[in-house]
Amino acid sequence: MKIRRFSSPIAWIPFVLLLFSSNFEVFASTTKPELVLQNGHTSPIMSVAWSADGKTLATASIDGTAKLWDGPAGKLLATLVGDGELLSVAFSPNGRTLAVGSSRNTVTLWDVLTGRRRVALKGHTAPVWGLSWSPNGRILASGSMDGTARLWDAGTGKPRSLLKGHTAPVRTVVFTSRGRTLVTGSDDRTVRFWDVETGKGREEFIEHPTPIWSSAVSPDGRSLAVGGEDGQLKVWDMATGKLRASLEGHTHAVDSVTWRSDGRLLASGDHFDGAAKLWNPASGKLLAAFKGHTHGIHSLAFSPDGQILATGSDDTTARLWSVPGGKVLASLSSRSAWVLSMAMSRDGRLLASGYMDHAARLWDLATGTLLAGPLAGSSEWVKAMTFKGDSHFVATGGGDAIVELWDPDTGKVIQSLGERVVGQRDEIWCIAATPDGRFLATGGDTLKLWDPDKGKPLVVLKGHSKAVRSAAFSPDGRILATGSEDSRLKLWDTSTGKVLATLETGSKIFSVAFSPDGRILAAGKEDGTADLWDAASHKLRGTFGNHSGWVYSVAFSPDGLVLATGSLDGTARLWNPLTGKPLFTLTGHSAGVMSVVFSPNSPILATGSSDGSIKFWNTATGKLLATAFAFDQGKDWLVVSPEGFFDGTPAGMRRILWRLGGNIFETREPEQYFNEFYQPGLLSDIFKKGKAIPETLRDRGDARASLTIAEKDRRLPGVSIKAPLQARSRMISVAVRVSEEGVGGAGRGPRTSRSMSSGIRDVRLFRNGNLVARWPGFRKPGTLTARIPVVAGENLLSAYAFNRDQVKSKDASA
Repeated sequence: MKIRRFSSPIAWIPFVLLLFSSNFEVFASTTKPELVLQNGHTSPIMSVAWSADGKTLATASIDGTAKLWDGPAGKLLATLVGDGELLSVAFSPNGRTLAVGSSRNTVTLWDVLTGRRRVALKGHTAPVWGLSWSPNGRILASGSMDGTARLWDAGTGKPRSLLKGHTAPVRTVVFTSRGRTLVTGSDDRTVRFWDVETGKGREEFIEHPTPIWSSAVSPDGRSLAVGGEDGQLKVWDMATGKLRASLEGHTHAVDSVTWRSDGRLLASGDHFDGAAKLWNPASGKLLAAFKGHTHGIHSLAFSPDGQILATGSDDTTARLWSVPGGKVLASLSSRSAWVLSMAMSRDGRLLASGYMDHAARLWDLATGTLLAGPLAGSSEWVKAMTFKGDSHFVATGGGDAIVELWDPDTGKVIQSLGERVVGQRDEIWCIAATPDGRFLATGGDTLKLWDPDKGKPLVVLKGHSKAVRSAAFSPDGRILATGSEDSRLKLWDTSTGKVLATLETGSKIFSVAFSPDGRILAAGKEDGTADLWDAASHKLRGTFGNHSGWVYSVAFSPDGLVLATGSLDGTARLWNPLTGKPLFTLTGHSAGVMSVVFSPNSPILATGSSDGSIKFWNTATGKLLATAFAFDQGKDWLVVSPEGFFDGTPAGMRRILWRLGGNIFETREPEQYFNEFYQPGLLSDIFKKGKAIPETLRDRGDARASLTIAEKDRRLPGVSIKAPLQARSRMISVAVRVSEEGVGGAGRGPRTSRSMSSGIRDVRLFRNGNLVARWPGFRKPGTLTARIPVVAGENLLSAYAFNRDQVKSKDASA
């Protein structure tokens, strides 16, 4: 608040400091902290929904995740990994259950408090686009591309009714306000009405000129809004079936429509132009258009109090808009791009990673830091990369047909291979280098062998009938192996360019790798398996299975005794390539594992994922050692260990929360643990010995070796300020209210008998940065009052307190 001295009456306005959460439970010391990366979706957002209390927003995306947000604050609380592409979300009326519809024909019910799956509802034979809960929360309705709607018992998960009548996909389902009738909209251009108790359809229905993409029943149950593929938005009388209003303004399909709780406003989203429109449904007048999304809006929802409109867009972001003003309150977006490719330098010092945001980044494993500035230059995703022999020069390639060779010391391109041809697209899916760095191979729509020093192609290798997705040189550089979408694995003589062998695999190949001795060739395939071939005899030695998604990357350990496979199922697996026995399954990524790479001099495997993270694993134990993130195109970074130790830039540290005790709403910031858990050089320490951070600290005699974040109580006091907006004299009274977190707070998590308070001590009040009042020692919750002098002009007040462990609270301002 800015206080000014005027000769006008005093006006009082309270200001409350919002904390991340309240009510901290003390859990057993064995409870592990969970990392909550503050990162949005990486693919289009198809659905948004508010909880009934307006505190939580759910979003569902094509990226296969649903996310729960502290809606008003825009903070991510949890990421739920779903079943396929996620198309629809809906909260139960009591807010305890989230229903999620997927492209794999299922509806999954999640426990909102714990983030755990409750049950999967199976029965549809096509993707589920529409979801709606009955007002009493006992019945869930789903609409599917299979042309049917279904009613489910929400308590048992068992089917109640199969609603047949539509002749095309059902995109939208919605209960009327009393819950007796279900309304369904379909691509067959009709809206139909169903008796919920009997599951039977009524004879009357509403027709639309084109397929129906959205519908919504008004809160009083009297009106039905229907949006069509043709951009028409109509409001119908539910009792008479007569048209009440035609809302003109959309130029493309109306993908979403929703009513405000008072029925006085109607919002709609356009499938293409990215504008959310606000209407007066009674007059049909367009009141406002909220513009900001760069692509179409798939879903929108009013908060229960009607003050916020949430929109989910094809541009991968969700936005929160003030109503009716249209101010953007928060943009829920991804700050960490997909990790598409990785490569490790032969000396083990540098890890290069390629991202979907058109840039490559370098991690200095000797210092444990992300080198400043990305290697940016590609106009497309960086899908492939390698180091040039023993040098630290990095070759990158993507969707623009160009391979660029970078000097990591300067961040500049030293050589460009290839040229862009207008109107022609030649994606580069893979890059391989001979051990001596003399030759590079690039694969995509064409397969080429290059002299990187001269920047010229030596030969175009012809033989594959489809795109080449992976390439690898033998250790002596004499043989090039390539895997293709044509399901063939080819071996080439690099001196002549001739094919030595063609091996049929029966499935598309996405990754190939030679063992260190060159005797075995591994191929990762679309069917979730990896083949092992004898490089000399060209005979199949065995097939590794178990992945439920494409095997996108394969790699051998430096001693050849471990084979790693990374899959789009979100896991990496370690195998014994000699016996075919599985060693470990590495779980923790929330999306597909796009790349796996071994350290040449440490027992460490790095896995890069489309969830935006790189994880580092001990290959002898299968244990996670650390997780690394690069944010905002490499400007900031963060590395965290499973125990909670962290290193990174200040802005990077603000990109995560810790969840404690398994309660989604119990989160803490890294700053609250800075003194004990900030560990400069964390990644460097891990790579020096291949050990977990607690082991390294134990070797050093550091008492922090036995710490985990879950054992530390870092609840903070709550602080708010009440002060006059305007002052007539030089002295004013200021009230500072302080509260304890953990007792009597407003958190949503359950309490336990072990719940304790944060404690309040040493409360301080500042005016324009100067200390003007202090209440030392421990205090009881309540209001502290001080009379302080003010100056002419602005007077900015702030206050904070410390908890019992001398950890500072958030600043309250006024």
